[in-house]
Amino acid sequence: MKIIKLLPVLAFIAAGFAACNLDNVNPQQPPPITTTPGKPVDTSKTVITNTSIVGNWNLVSDTLSYAGTYANYKGVPNDHYIFTKYGNLYINVALNKYVDTAVYSISTANKLQWVNTYTSANGVVTTTQSSSAPFTISSVDAHNLILTCNQSTVNGTRYEVITLNK
Repeated sequence: MKIIKLLPVLAFIAAGFAACNLDNVNPQQPPPITTTPGKPVDTSKTVITNTSIVGNWNLVSDTLSYAGTYANYKGVPNDHYIFTKYGNLYINVALNKYVDTAVYSISTANKLQWVNTYTSANGVVTTTQSSSAPFTISSVDAHNLILTCNQSTVNGTRYEVITLNK
């Protein structure tokens, strides 16, 4: 009777020793990326050169003037831009239920631009890549970030100011 009770314990110990002898273990491989719903995960392994804007920024306002129209959106709770140290950008804005996943870069002239890889607005999803207009990092400190865009287009001048804070 005692031997029957010991069989599960011995099987557990044997399985542990067998697992220690695996030949396929490669310590240089990064662990697989796992995601938590609602939490973005960095996808790159190379840290960007300019990390001045890295962090989770709350959207205060987004003001746009383009082709004779003017719009000023005031951010609401949960509106945010998350810039990762690996050049990933995650945007969530309640206006039009907008969600964006992008890869960004900053030039030596303090110009910020991103390429959208996943965009959802009003429930319509696209994975067609598109580039943002070039923004200038007008101001950045530990608590505030201001991005401005002043671009001439065939439809007129596009001027936008995105104000963010932590």
